[in-house]
Amino acid sequence: MQEIASITDTWKNVFSLCSASDFLSTKSLNDIRKSTVLKDSNFTKQSIERYIQIQKLFKRVEITDPFKTNIYSMTKKGYKELSLTISKNYSGKINTHDLKTRMVYFSALRESCFMLDESLTKRDFHLVFPKRMMPIKTSDIALKRKLEKEREEKYKIFETLVPDAVHEENGVNVCLEFDNLTERNPQLLNKIGRYIAYAGKHLDKEFRVVFVFADYSYKKRSPQKKVKIA
Repeated sequence: MQEIASITDTWKNVFSLCSASDFLSTKSLNDIRKSTVLKDSNFTKQSIERYIQIQKLFKRVEITDPFKTNIYSMTKKGYKELSLTISKNYSGKINTHDLKTRMVYFSALRESCFMLDESLTKRDFHLVFPKRMMPIKTSDIALKRKLEKEREEKYKIFETLVPDAVHEENGVNVCLEFDNLTERNPQLLNKIGRYIAYAGKHLDKEFRVVFVFADYSYKKRSPQKKVKIA
């Protein structure tokens, strides 16, 4: 346990945020580091391998990833020894939308830390990815209703709205909506309308909505051809 106690603040942030988001890409991993040390520097391969091979708190997720990047998640040992709560949000399947959502969020988090000149370690916030919430599976109908009611109370801010990510800090909820240019205008207008309607009914609550769209500003390398991505 002495090795566990020696974990740096940077890696504590990585593990805590990985627990909240269920998995991290290499880019998101490095964005968390930059947000913590406030320097444009990445993790070394040796540093990452230490927690995978030696301490076994971290693991690579085997997926067919169009981004050609490593994906990481916590191990059961990691959750237990670091006293982190298993979110149970992750369904076991990683799609490009969820991966991009996390990459966008952690990039924005990095930029905010640099702009505020405030390390991630000094910030007190809560992160949740509502769309990853798993269905409650139990044969006990009464228990299922009880758990669903508790969940509804916990996330009642969303009502009919299910953002891709929610960042709560200083009493303000910032909702992230990521669109991979797959939704048509009527769908987007309906979603915006529901946010406006919610705001009109809850004037006592402060929340913000950030819409992020794929703008084709980056290109992905592929053995066959170049594919435009967000």
